[in-house]
Amino acid sequence: MPPITPIILAMLPPTPAAELFGGYGFYIGDPHVHTGASGDGGSSDLGSCSGDCGAVAELDDLARGYGLDFFAVTDHSNGDIPQSGEDFATVLAYVMDMHDPAGGMVTVVGGELWFSLDGDMLGHKNLYLFADNADLEGLRLLDIQPDEDNIAIDACEDIWDWMATLQHDWGPALLLAHHPAMTGRMSTTWDCHQGSAAASFAPAVEMYSGHGDSSRSDTSFDPLWLGDEPECSVHDAMDPDLHNLRMGFVGGTDAHDNHPSACRLDSVLPRHPYGGGLTVAVLPEHVSFDRQPLYEAMTERRTYASSGPLLPALVAYGSGGATLGAMGQDLGLPDGQPLDVAVAVPDEHAHHVASVIAVGDDYRRELEPDGDARWSLQIDVDPMPAWVYVEIVVDGESWYGGEDCEDGGDDDYEHLWLSPSWLEDAEPDLDGDGVSWADGDCDDGDAQISPEADEDCSSGLDEDCDELIDDDDPDCDEGPGDSDPPDDPGDTAPPEDSEPPEDTAPPEDSEPPQDEPPGDEGCAGCHAASSGPASALLLLLPLILRRRP
Repeated sequence: MPPITPIILAMLPPTPAAELFGGYGFYIGDPHVHTGASGDGGSSDLGSCSGDCGAVAELDDLARGYGLDFFAVTDHSNGDIPQSGEDFATVLAYVMDMHDPAGGMVTVVGGELWFSLDGDMLGHKNLYLFADNADLEGLRLLDIQPDEDNIAIDACEDIWDWMATLQHDWGPALLLAHHPAMTGRMSTTWDCHQGSAAASFAPAVEMYSGHGDSSRSDTSFDPLWLGDEPECSVHDAMDPDLHNLRMGFVGGTDAHDNHPSACRLDSVLPRHPYGGGLTVAVLPEHVSFDRQPLYEAMTERRTYASSGPLLPALVAYGSGGATLGAMGQDLGLPDGQPLDVAVAVPDEHAHHVASVIAVGDDYRRELEPDGDARWSLQIDVDPMPAWVYVEIVVDGESWYGGEDCEDGGDDDYEHLWLSPSWLEDAEPDLDGDGVSWADGDCDDGDAQISPEADEDCSSGLDEDCDELIDDDDPDCDEGPGDSDPPDDPGDTAPPEDSEPPEDTAPPEDSEPPQDEPPGDEGCAGCHAASSGPASALLLLLPLILRRRP
């Protein structure tokens, strides 16, 4: 069963290491950093600087100071303002030298590429290489440029053929679209992302950056400063009636002044109105963080985007008592059944959450509070959305507590976007016990529970789905007084006027009698009928978390 996937992102003040929550580690980073090597970037020790620039030589310290666990340098590598081969080699040496997983910093080699076809721009995309340093020795700028003409592509498939060659030569590689909905030559042509090859190299998309929110054309939160191109938003990319792509979410600052921080406006390109976003990679607690686990988190949609705040969260999807999966996973949902959504955050952060929203294609609805630091919702619509994700709105004033955060835009609220999950048709009987949820199985995630099962009168569960538990169930009424007498009782019954034995008290060292199994009043939430399916799903969150190897 797919795991529940928690989420988290970092903001000032800096954190000393990855957050741990629910058995997972959350690694926060900025995968969209520019230095003075970019034609329009600036660093205090490389290239020119028209603003308040950091030094490339100090990029490691800057990233740690902002509480990051990883970063990727993505200087312009082709187009009108590319870096030089010499500057690429200089920055590459720094990035590789700063890679220190054991010391709490993972760096990724990258570059920003522009693609065009017959003079039309296909969008900006960030290239990431995840191989070990030893395997990246000798990498040149020419090696990460699509061809000798830098921006010429004869067909969309040429992009992915080039990526396959690059991956063969230099190890695991990704090519993710960023600020995809931006007008002009920055917008992404999603037609070029069709097919299995594209899906393998572009499993995620930059939801939020210093340019703003690319989620959808009608967003009211930090809209893109140049407006959005039709059918180029993230929602357009995933729309089953348009491009029908499956991608997880990441965020990046796109800062050009060598400062990887979402709480700081770009001083070199002040036309960027927002501080930008960050990305979290979610790994099982026992997995050591490095480039390869980061690559796997991105390809498996175990990442999410944030406009800034650090907030862990757990998300579970279920139906009919069965747990279907989690963030980024494909969910098998029988036709006609509702989808239960359950979200949890740590108790100490619950007061920062302004709202929790389930978002799907043509669907948007707020979850209801379901106890402390818990929210739930049952989606029961026809047609059911093709995909769903959770958006968490954070009270910015509460989160930052009056601390200065110059991130532009709407400082009253911040947003987190959890990678989406896709709904697929499944067999009606999810637990294989012969009875479906539609036919009365009150817990289609447990084959021991169905209308045809025998009631276990000491379990605290409703095994036979009659909405009665243990002592309240007529099947459990049979006791000593109701049993048939023995065939030959003999003289075992005492005379009516006999005295009871004198020594009836238990020995001093005997154990006290055990409590009786709880009845219905002692089993709140034991099954979906007692507290609602989404509430029951929340109770399973810690158990589901442990299922991931």
